[in-house]
Amino acid sequence: MIEVSSLTLVPGTNLFYQKQRGKFFEATEIERLQEMQEFLRDLTNETIFLSDHISMPFFVKAKLPENREKIIDGIQKIIDEVGEENLRRYHEENPIM
Repeated sequence: MIEVSSLTLVPGTNLFYQKQRGKFFEATEIERLQEMQEFLRDLTNETIFLSDHISMPFFVKAKLPENREKIIDGIQKIIDEVGEENLRRYHEENPIM
């Protein structure tokens, strides 16, 4: 089983401070989703793909590889219809802590 979540910078952590000092640059929300699509395209083993963490803008539990294209297409629909601004707002309004 592969369970995914999205990076959330937590105040007080080293990576949080690196971002504040301009030494770490976060990917955009769309870049994160595109990375997920690429990961799915390259994944060849049979597994369960699970996205149910609050940091993710979509929830799915599906078998791979048979549902790969459905998931990739669903992610593309989010990219096309929701857009960066709304994805960023979702991420900021749903902190993990």
